[in-house]
Amino acid sequence: MLVTPADLAEHLNDPNWVVFDTRHDLMDAEKGRRAYAAGHVPGMKHIAGGQLVQETDRHAATWGARVKVRPTARTYVMGGVYNGDPSIRANTHHGVDFSMDGPLFAIAEVGYQRNGLPGDTGLLGNYKAGFWYDHSRFPDFTTVGRGQAPHMTRGSWGFYGLFDQVLVRFGEPGSNRGFGVTGSLIIAPDESISQMPYFFTAGFLVRGVFASRPTDVGGFGIVYGHFSNDLQDAQRRAQQFDPTVGVQRYEMALEWTYRLRFFGDAFFFQPDLQYIIRPGGTSQHTNAVVLGFQSGFNF
Repeated sequence: MLVTPADLAEHLNDPNWVVFDTRHDLMDAEKGRRAYAAGHVPGMKHIAGGQLVQETDRHAATWGARVKVRPTARTYVMGGVYNGDPSIRANTHHGVDFSMDGPLFAIAEVGYQRNGLPGDTGLLGNYKAGFWYDHSRFPDFTTVGRGQAPHMTRGSWGFYGLFDQVLVRFGEPGSNRGFGVTGSLIIAPDESISQMPYFFTAGFLVRGVFASRPTDVGGFGIVYGHFSNDLQDAQRRAQQFDPTVGVQRYEMALEWTYRLRFFGDAFFFQPDLQYIIRPGGTSQHTNAVVLGFQSGFNF
């Protein structure tokens, strides 16, 4: 799942969480890997952007099985089933817990690529859609805050879609300079157990907008997450006993960034500006501006 910055900060040291860095560039397949090598959140693992199913069994090590078939050169269908017990990743097991206590986690994905084969000269694009099911137990928000232990519900499911598409190429055919768009949507429709049932991202990337700086990359992105209405009702019930409890409605982030490369791409400097709307999803904190940068040397 995709998480908010507040959730990430809270669970950085949680052994039951595995966090992935999926940064990527529509026109540079290795850019995400280089960005990860240059700097990332401690403990975060890198996977190629959008490659969720094929990377699950590599970075969230557990018993499982995965199969992938290619009906055509441009399409694939894949699916996997895994032991969904998060406790096997606890440090106390030293990576050698081979139990199969479950619960089942299953995921499937289909994908289509435009103009990514040898000899293609068109604009590159990738389109993917998937479905998952988690047989874990989840608290039912409709039973929370009613003077008794909440009811636990078995099973959660949802689906997702993501894409990236180059729209304009700058320069000659085959050039890595250009303008593209990307986006994703995740829906886990059962609001009685899904903390954030609706989540989407959208953005654009531009590479080499100036001919004199062909490897510079800039972009703008928006991330939006809507919290469950049933969760909000439970939080309002909790407010009757504790006025400090916040009601999580939605959280949104806007981000602008631009990476400048120097000395034949040996050094980069990337300023970044984020504007966080309703941090944590409540109105308890004012909107926040986050300024930062990253830099690095490539050898």
